[in-house]
Amino acid sequence: MYTNKIFRNLTSVIFFLFVHNNVFAQGKNIIKLNCTDFLLSRYSMGFERNIANSFALAIDLDFIKQNKTLESNHPFLYPLLMATKKGFVIEPQLRFYLKSDELEGFYTSFSGIFGYAEYKPYDSSGYIENDDWSSIGASLSLGYQILILKRIALDIFFGCTLADDNYPQPYYESTVLVPAPDGIRPSGGMKLGFIF
Repeated sequence: MYTNKIFRNLTSVIFFLFVHNNVFAQGKNIIKLNCTDFLLSRYSMGFERNIANSFALAIDLDFIKQNKTLESNHPFLYPLLMATKKGFVIEPQLRFYLKSDELEGFYTSFSGIFGYAEYKPYDSSGYIENDDWSSIGASLSLGYQILILKRIALDIFFGCTLADDNYPQPYYESTVLVPAPDGIRPSGGMKLGFIF
């Protein structure tokens, strides 16, 4: 029993040292802000780190605060309800750069999407019993990242996202101008970052 505990602890320490030496050894880091998400009332910050000649790991954390119109076809509920959607989206990402230059040039990326938010009606006359939204999905993108003066990164990307979104039934987000973000949809944007 005691030997088993020592073996597990030793294995954990070796694993930590392996990850530390291979992932965090002498590589470039970039902290980024997504400039296009501000247009959608999302506030996104990300971190990217190269892990090999052509590979990088990244993670984005998006904070959502949007005014939404919710629709319902239920006969006993308001047909339209104005609400504020507040929450977050986490997007871990693996990037492959076509050239072996560190974090520069054309790349393709695969990312996961995990989101959660709550809807709050503008006034007390509206009520949502099941007030949460969640999303799980994946995204595939093509992009180009350029390093300016060895300290600034400009990242432009386009792709598609496939997500399964769960809305606060019997309500769903209004589809008057833009289809509700469920299923497959285009994605893209521009990020500006600082290299260290």
